[in-house]
Amino acid sequence: MVNIRAPYAWNIWTGDPSFRIAVFDSGIDLGTGDFPDEDPHPALANNLWVNALESSGTTGVDDDGNGYIDDIHGYDFVDGEGDPRHTDAAPAPHGTQVAGIIGGFGNNSIGVAGLNWVCKIVPLKIMYVGYGEWSNAIAAIEYMRDNGIKLANVSWSCREIECLNSSGLCTTISNAQADGLLFVVAAHNQGQNLDDHPVYPAACSADNIITVAATTELDGLKNNSNFSQTKVDLGAPGNISQVFSASRDTSTGAHTYNAFKDTSAATAHVTGVAGLVWSLHPSWTWEQVRDQVLKTVRKTPRLAGFTVTAGIVDDSGALGDCNLNGIDDATDIAEETSADLNNNDFPDECEDCDEDGVPDSIDTSPDCNDNGLPDSCDIAYGASWDCEPDGVPQQCQPLGACCKPNPSCVDITECACYSFGGTWRPFPYKCGTFQCLEIILP
Repeated sequence: MVNIRAPYAWNIWTGDPSFRIAVFDSGIDLGTGDFPDEDPHPALANNLWVNALESSGTTGVDDDGNGYIDDIHGYDFVDGEGDPRHTDAAPAPHGTQVAGIIGGFGNNSIGVAGLNWVCKIVPLKIMYVGYGEWSNAIAAIEYMRDNGIKLANVSWSCREIECLNSSGLCTTISNAQADGLLFVVAAHNQGQNLDDHPVYPAACSADNIITVAATTELDGLKNNSNFSQTKVDLGAPGNISQVFSASRDTSTGAHTYNAFKDTSAATAHVTGVAGLVWSLHPSWTWEQVRDQVLKTVRKTPRLAGFTVTAGIVDDSGALGDCNLNGIDDATDIAEETSADLNNNDFPDECEDCDEDGVPDSIDTSPDCNDNGLPDSCDIAYGASWDCEPDGVPQQCQPLGACCKPNPSCVDITECACYSFGGTWRPFPYKCGTFQCLEIILP
């Protein structure tokens, strides 16, 4: 939460108790009792959506006439019933962990606080952990449309070879734009470029998708996170030491709190921020919410080349206080306490990596690797090395210098030099500081 500046954001807004967020997953912890005698996880109990007509209606009857029987909290599309609880036999309470990050009830001194201290989580069970069908996800999107739910978390994916009907899901997501739906999806965890190895729905071309990579404590790309400069929009925390959420002991049924990681956790952070933005601005369209989340990322050279925005989701910035001065960004600009030279309604100091008073998008400082950020920032943040040093990132040298591995590296292969474009260059971003050894011709 600290890396995305959530504590500052909570001074602005903590959520709307009526704003609904769908969680497409393995169900969540609704307790160990027989449905409908539930005992939900205490982090989620107050933030579970309750369909009032079904809750007060007759068991086995579609009391609200929406085509789904007994959908009190959501729906189970795997088994075709109104009980979307996590199944005890599954190896991990994945949906519960995701939901805890998005909407764990906050400020009550119990367990964990989600990004939205108050909201309404709608569990839509579309899979068992590790297995599901596209038809379930498509049906869940129809459920969102029918019930007026606008935002969904999708912390799962399928590799191309397994995705026999990915086009159907992509088309359904794209068509949902007309109904104002926005989907936050995981880039997933193969450590590959989605341009070469697409997974779905992350690689769907629909505009109403935000695709999320996982980052480390130092704001670099997590080593197993997928990435793409065209398909992955931004990063969010996904290291196990950063993320703690609601969970469950599947052997005893006890409610617990455990570490959580990878792009599933990262995606839940971005969904939580999107939920806060949308509930603060309920009249906004999905385009406005998406643009706000992406425009206000906290730029880091460590993500340049790996995501579209080269940034990490910024909760405080997305809610309108990127410079943490307690004043709305629009007011800063209107009163000229902040400049806006590129006229994007975002204070320049929040997008000025080298602090020269010029936002990165119009900065004319040298950018030899064409990643949208000045070379000096790449070097200062450790995203590029400068062995000489001469102020030029090593990958831009005519002959890249091969560097001796940092002895603190755990895996020597992480520090190896590699051939790129006919020259030898140090492997990027993986392992701290390199010491220049010599120039090696290929």
